Amino acid sequence: MFSDERVWEILERLLQKSRANQVNWRLPTMLESDDWRDATSFMLRLPESSVFVEFESPPVDPDRFVVEFYNKDDVIVKRLVIEEGDPSWTLAQSLYGEAGRVAVGWDQVLVDIEKAVGSPGEIGLPPAAR
Repeated sequence: MFSDERVWEILERLLQKSRANQVNWRLPTMLESDDWRDATSFMLRLPESSVFVEFESPPVDPDRFVVEFYNKDDVIVKRLVIEEGDPSWTLAQSLYGEAGRVAVGWDQVLVDIEKAVGSPGEIGLPPAAR
């Protein structure tokens, strides 16, 4: 079994690859996720495993990130819960942010809008005819 220290080292390396645009994070499909997952959850599917990262903000408890590791049969093998104030919060927050950037194309949206607002004249597609 891997030590927790090794798991955190792997997550750090996953963050570095994510920042270098070398990880294909995506939103989970309904078949790949439980019904409670939504746009606050991102996944990485590999040939023999999967990783989910999720942000939760319960009404009473502290905010938290959840990182789950699944084997090829979609059985959870490790679950990390990182609550606000935890020493690993920054790593979890950064990993979640990078996963979201890739999965929903946030950086591409910003480039498109920046290009539009920097161009002269009217911007935006005309309204559809009724």
